[in-house]
Amino acid sequence: MLGNFNGRYSNNIPNLDLILKSYNGETYISDRVGRDSITLKRPYVSICLACQPYVFDSMINNTAFRGSGLIARLIYCFPKSNIGQRKYDTQPMPKNVVENYQHLIYKLLHKKFTYHDENEIYLHFEGKAFREFVVYYNNFIEKNLLTEMAFCRDWGGKYHGLILRICGIIHCIKCELDDKNPAEINVNLVYCIVEN
Repeated sequence: MLGNFNGRYSNNIPNLDLILKSYNGETYISDRVGRDSITLKRPYVSICLACQPYVFDSMINNTAFRGSGLIARLIYCFPKSNIGQRKYDTQPMPKNVVENYQHLIYKLLHKKFTYHDENEIYLHFEGKAFREFVVYYNNFIEKNLLTEMAFCRDWGGKYHGLILRICGIIHCIKCELDDKNPAEINVNLVYCIVEN
C-alpha cells in the first residue's frame, strides 16, 4: 500500500494527496485525462501497520513520506520483545472478553455506517481538561521539540493533535459503552495525558 502511494504504478512519482487529506477529512478532487472527475468531500482513512523494523526504517528514510508530512501523521509503537519469556501453552482469551469486544466493534461500525447526516459532529472539552492540556502542551510538548523531539520535529509538531484524536476516540468508545451521545458530553482529556 505504501509502495503504491510512493509511485509504484505512476513512474515512481509519489501521489500522497489522498492519504494526506484523509488525515483530517479535507476535500479530495482527482482530475485525470480521459476519466470523470472524482470528488470525495470528507475522506478519512485508518491505517494500521504491523511490520518488521526494516519497513519502518524505509518509511522514515523516504524523502517523499518525510517531506510531505505523512510520517508526522502516524502513531508509532515499539513493544518490548517477549522472546525468551514466552510460554507455549498460553491460555485462550476468556469467552466473555471476546464477545464483549465483538459486540462493541459491531455496535460502533453499525453507528458509523448508518449515520447519514451531512453535518459533522463536534466534541468539546471540559474546562479543567482543557486547562490541563494547555499546561501539558506549554510545559512538555513545545519545550521538547528542541530537545527530545528534535530528531523528529515534524512528528512532534503534530503530537498534540494525535493526543487529542486518541482522547476523542476513547471518549466516543466510553460513551458508546454507556449508551450516551458523545457530542452531548464534554471530553475529559486528563485520563489520556500521560508523560512517558
